[in-house]
Amino acid sequence: MTQRPDAGSPVARKAVRSDHARILIASFAAYCVANVSGWILPDIVNEFVTVNRLTASQAGFVGTVELAALAIFSIVLARFARGVSFLAIAVTGTLVAIVCTVLSVFASSHGLLLVLRTVTGLGEGAALMVATAALASFPDPDRAYGQMNVINTLYGATLIFSLPVLRDYVGAHVAFPMLLLSLVVLAPLVLLMPRRLALDVPLNTPAGGAFHHHDISRRIWVLAGCIFLIAMNSSAIWSFMILLGTRAGLGEDAAIQAVAVVALVSASGSLLATLQGTAFGRLWPCIASVVVMTACIVTLCLNSNPVAFRILSAALVAALYYLIPYFMGYAAADDDTGRGAALVGGVFLLTVALSPYTSGLLIQHFGFGALALLAVATNAVAIVGIAWFDRDLRRHPTPDNILHN
Repeated sequence: MTQRPDAGSPVARKAVRSDHARILIASFAAYCVANVSGWILPDIVNEFVTVNRLTASQAGFVGTVELAALAIFSIVLARFARGVSFLAIAVTGTLVAIVCTVLSVFASSHGLLLVLRTVTGLGEGAALMVATAALASFPDPDRAYGQMNVINTLYGATLIFSLPVLRDYVGAHVAFPMLLLSLVVLAPLVLLMPRRLALDVPLNTPAGGAFHHHDISRRIWVLAGCIFLIAMNSSAIWSFMILLGTRAGLGEDAAIQAVAVVALVSASGSLLATLQGTAFGRLWPCIASVVVMTACIVTLCLNSNPVAFRILSAALVAALYYLIPYFMGYAAADDDTGRGAALVGGVFLLTVALSPYTSGLLIQHFGFGALALLAVATNAVAIVGIAWFDRDLRRHPTPDNILHN
């Protein structure tokens, strides 16, 4: 019988480093798979209207349903998946997204596009669950999540800036070919995920070891509620960013260019979180970012200066992507199986999916001033929730308030 090398031996340390590198690369790729449709969603919706001849409401509904399916399926998997290999989940999800995107290139009717994009969302949701859960058992998950968001935002910005170039060669129907190409590029990297890793089987579980089962704690649901409140306001601003730009005095083309630059600058927030890590803990970086986001939202809603719009919109999105790694780090600290991190990541994207509709109703009936007031109120509640979570985590590092099935 072959003896397993001692955990502190050079061979064991080399194996752990190899596993870490493979998990990082595969998780980054899976996270990009989950987010790629969202990055080019404005172009997809535009093509639904101009090429597929859908109405604006039909096109917007298809886009919203895809993102909602993505988020909900990720949450469902995080809640109920039991020991299924991350590799199997991520590969299946990526293949489903690729196949449905190929079929979407040739689809034309509203009903067929709705079905295909909903199923695509399910595949993307599987990839999202794996990407967020796989990093939870890392020694420094905040940095890992920060690196993942840097890669994601840079990948998304590359796609946004590449679309006009590709359109010159392919023609008007370019969004789905671009989406397909980006998924095919990512697919081989997803295959690097170690086969043995799964929910309830974190990285530090030895091969053949028992499942490390946790259900989702009550405080994770509190954390998910906080990210829901915060993302609801920031996503509302993102959804109407071009409108806010024109209100501030920019032309429509200038506003669109400003939004593309904001997408690129957003990587700076995650990069700062990656470099900083937990040197100042998690609580104060979270509070600082929420305060900055609140100030940016209020000023953007009341602003009529184009220079201020450019600065504040970039600061808002950078602060959001600075915040996310710390939220994911909190979830990982509560549960290293990744279940909590996957839930928080899913709730964030669910809020992104629902926010354009809900915030649109608010703005339509009460104006942008109401959105500013809502941001102040809900973000204040979120700060209280984050502070409670941090205090409870320090007092009870292992959750004793588990919600069992």
